[in-house]
Amino acid sequence: MSAISKVLDALTAHGCDPRRSGDGWSAKCPAHEDNNPSLSVKEAAGGAVLLKDHAGCAVNTILAALPPLTLKDLFESDSGTGKKMEIAATYDYTTAEGELAFQVVRLAGLSRLANFGC
Repeated sequence: MSAISKVLDALTAHGCDPRRSGDGWSAKCPAHEDNNPSLSVKEAAGGAVLLKDHAGCAVNTILAALPPLTLKDLFESDSGTGKKMEIAATYDYTTAEGELAFQVVRLAGLSRLANFGC
């Protein structure tokens, strides 16, 4: 099963109602009370899944609300290459107040930086 299918299935199972929106999906964020869908979901080149909660929930917080999904599940798709993506490291960058500003995931085997934006 592809990474995007796993994420969309988990969102559906948790009542987050993912719906097609442009080149991705929008859904209610499972990590907070969300009456107006604030979660954007996209599939990046290579099959990675990008999650962006416009209300500010971090990816790890979103995934914690979608058991048994983990960060690795966002990168498991091989998109037909026969080669699985592996997470080498994750980095959290915080504001001076200690709030999460953004997260970076480094994938094993990448020789250059890729810009994953949602």
